[in-house]
Formats: sequence, structure tokens, C-alpha cells
Amino acid sequence: MRILAAVATVALCACALGAESEWVHFDDQSGKLVYKKLETGDRILDFSFAGYGGGGVKIPEVAVRKTVGPSGGDDTEAIQRAIDEVAGMEMVDGVRGAVLLKAGSFECGGTIAIKSGGVVLRGSGSGEGGTILKMTGRPHVWVSVRGAGSPQATGEAARIVDKYVPSGSDSFSVEDVSSFRVGQTILIIRPVTEAWVHFMGWICWRGMGRRRRGFRDRRRRRDEFGGSRGRKSR
Repeated sequence: MRILAAVATVALCACALGAESEWVHFDDQSGKLVYKKLETGDRILDFSFAGYGGGGVKIPEVAVRKTVGPSGGDDTEAIQRAIDEVAGMEMVDGVRGAVLLKAGSFECGGTIAIKSGGVVLRGSGSGEGGTILKMTGRPHVWVSVRGAGSPQATGEAARIVDKYVPSGSDSFSVEDVSSFRVGQTILIIRPVTEAWVHFMGWICWRGMGRRRRGFRDRRRRRDEFGGSRGRKSR
């Protein structure tokens, strides 16, 4: 399934075989990515756990419940209507159903929203003979995936006692672990304090000229590999 936002030319650059990044590389023996860290412990963020089931899980084959074909005009409303109908179906084993877009060219002048879990939006292949999606009109987000509500904290909060949590960390220390259980989902709240703003270099003064200077200071404080500095709790 292709998404065409605008006519663009993509240039592919040939890279030398065997080239390896200084900051992250694949280890053949362990089968894992190995990251180089700064003296402060900061490293490139690991997104390998993103995606369905935390990554590394086979995506289920979800049955098609609604099918939409190209109309020759704006198809935003038709696609959205099919998604909403599937979203109202009963959840079975974590899924409700799939909306299948037939082969052809679809025009979308607005944002399509998926607000319920268990809904799959599927095309009919890429390339010639597949599904082509053309974003028309003013620049906009094509698909917005967002559930209702927001995470809410429950129980007693445990204060993070580490003075510095490096970028890319997957653990930290708390003052009391008695309220935690294995397998729980935790909510991490980072208050934006004045001290933290100054530490990160996100200082904006009144007046456009001084404000720009503040953002330049922030850019200079970024790590040499391009990542942000770790969070410091105050």
C-alpha cells in the first residue's frame, strides 16, 4: 500500500559494504544490537520493542469485515465510515476486524481516525495493481490512531532517586518498591521544573532575538550523535 503525499524524487545513495556505525552495530554472536555509550551513560534510543505486541510477535491475520473501493473523488468519509462500523463490533480475542481497501487510487482530503482497539486498516498490495493513497488538499495527517482517555496514576507514587537518568535507559532506582508488582504497567511522570528547563538549555527570553539564542544553546548541548541529553530529576 503506497501513500502519495506529493510528487517527490527519491535519490538512493549507495553505501559501502561493511560500513558500521560507531554508535550502534549488530552483534552476530548474540543476535542483538550493541550500543556505545557516552561517559554519562547516554546512548541512542532502542525502538526495537515498538509495534504490535512489543515487537518480535507475529501479526495476526484479522478477518475482513468491511471493504471500500475507490470512488474517483474524496474517499475520506467512506473509509472513516467503514472504520467506525468495525469499531462498533464486538472484540474477540483482541480484534474486531479489518477494513480492506481495494486495489486502485484513493483520494483523502482529511484525516482518518482510528479510535478503538482491534481495528485493522489494510490495503491490497503495493506497486502497480495495488492500493494507492493520495493525500489531497491542504497538508494534513492521513491516519490518526488514538484511544479515548489518558493514563491515570493509581496508588502511591514512588520517587525516582537517581540524580541522572541517561538517554536510552531501561531501568532506574526508586525510593520504595513495595507498591510494584511484576508485570505491572507503570506511569512515569517527569515534572517540567525551572531547574530541569535550565539543565536542558530550553531557556527562552522575551524578544525574538534572545529566544532564538536560547534554542541555539539547546542545540549545542545535544549529544554528538544527535540525541538529547538524559533526564535529570530535581
